[in-house]
Amino acid sequence: MAMSNAERASSPNRMASQPNERIDRSSTLSFTFNDRVYQAHPGDTVGSALAAAGLRVLSRSFKYHRPRGLMCCAGQCPNCLVQIGDEPNVRSCMHPVEEGMAVRSQNAWPSLERDALSITGLAGPLMPVGFYYKTFIRPRALWPVYEHVLRNAAGLGKVDFSSIPGGFDKQYLHGGVAVVGAGPAGLSAALAAAEQGAQVLLFDENSEPGGHLRFQASGESDYADLRKAVETSDRIEFYRETTVVGWYKDHWLAAVRGTRLFKMRVQAVVVATG
Repeated sequence: MAMSNAERASSPNRMASQPNERIDRSSTLSFTFNDRVYQAHPGDTVGSALAAAGLRVLSRSFKYHRPRGLMCCAGQCPNCLVQIGDEPNVRSCMHPVEEGMAVRSQNAWPSLERDALSITGLAGPLMPVGFYYKTFIRPRALWPVYEHVLRNAAGLGKVDFSSIPGGFDKQYLHGGVAVVGAGPAGLSAALAAAEQGAQVLLFDENSEPGGHLRFQASGESDYADLRKAVETSDRIEFYRETTVVGWYKDHWLAAVRGTRLFKMRVQAVVVATG
């Protein structure tokens, strides 16, 4: 489906429709970034919508305030951190767009495009790693002043102390086999274990299983078959948007999804993260 003229005007960098894409181009959402209104589609992340609108700089680096944009697009780097409402340091490449969402850049003054503190980059050779811990220690009485300046110059998002904290839950899971990664290898491993009679816990940090098969036209039938087999198996429990963060002695694992922590002990672990 070709893009309309209106869409091209608001999203000059958006690609034409691709096979198996997860973006619903039939409807449009509006959100703001630094008080400017942008358009997005359901399925867009904040990062993908801003990139489609032609924005290359989404944040500034921690120390020298160098311009940073999308890099990994998998939530593994700090280059696209933004503030959404009262929540700081949100990875824009992973966070889905919502109607009316207010997004702001971080660590830049007076603006993201013209950050005055980027001048610190000129003094880079004089500021090795950890220089502030070795330099701003005398006189000791001035440390509160140094700390205030450093926190404002090298901080990222801002914590709103008036915001209401969310709840945190811990849940124990039970299963025989844990499969980390729900790409083609992980789905196949989960199905093989389930066919042998094991109860399988399947984890993936993405919202849908399939890995790269979700975006390849040639893998459409394979993906559909694998996904259907996993979803219909009564021996596989799939945890989407869940990241396994630790694998400990005796096959104890820890995983997180939002503000929920999962803990489990299994008989076998399959790592299929690509």
